[in-house]
Amino acid sequence: MFNIKDNLKAIFDSIAEEEIKSNRKLGSVVLCAVSKTKPYEMISEVVSGQQRVFNIGENYVQEIEKKFKDIKRDYTLRMIGHLQCNKVNKVVPLVDTIDSVDSLKLLDKINECSIKNGKVTRILIELNTAFDGEKTGFMSEDEALQAIEDIEQKKGVCLSGFMTMGELGGSEVQLRRSFGKLREFAEKVKIEHPDLNPDVLSMGMSSDWRYAVREGSTMVRIGSAIFGARTQ
Repeated sequence: MFNIKDNLKAIFDSIAEEEIKSNRKLGSVVLCAVSKTKPYEMISEVVSGQQRVFNIGENYVQEIEKKFKDIKRDYTLRMIGHLQCNKVNKVVPLVDTIDSVDSLKLLDKINECSIKNGKVTRILIELNTAFDGEKTGFMSEDEALQAIEDIEQKKGVCLSGFMTMGELGGSEVQLRRSFGKLREFAEKVKIEHPDLNPDVLSMGMSSDWRYAVREGSTMVRIGSAIFGARTQ
């Protein structure tokens, strides 16, 4: 029988097991629940199960407005996926973090909108470590480094860390190579920009999160294993 709280507990337990196997500190990996298309009642049930980080997708701006605009939250709401510049004005006031900044143009727009709203928006830089033209994200490290240099000059955004997606259907070797590239890039940034503290590595989804944890992920994004299959 489908039970959201049981599913959530199973995921928490599995993450703890993988942390131990990977010689990671317990609690070093945050679970981000991907709640695209799911009703607020289901999200409330997961919140009551002690989940405190949620992810809303790129095509669901109206969903965010409908479900979260007038709700006082005691959890973090993050946006993932390619965010179009014309949607930034609606998204920035509603979310705590934008996890998929993939262009300088988008970065500028988020910064501008954040200043207008009197807030500092935490962001993740998305790096396309699989070099897959069908995926979003900065295609080169040089472009991503330029974005980071720009962030240091901006007042409306704060670099929280980085994210990537593994190859769809990739082997363990391919996936771990992609995830390892992001970890290495993050380590490089910390050396070159010691005043920043980008401590989030968001990588790993339902099918590959264990490999991501082994490569240093600090945040895994899991949806269907908690809420069931998406309805749209």
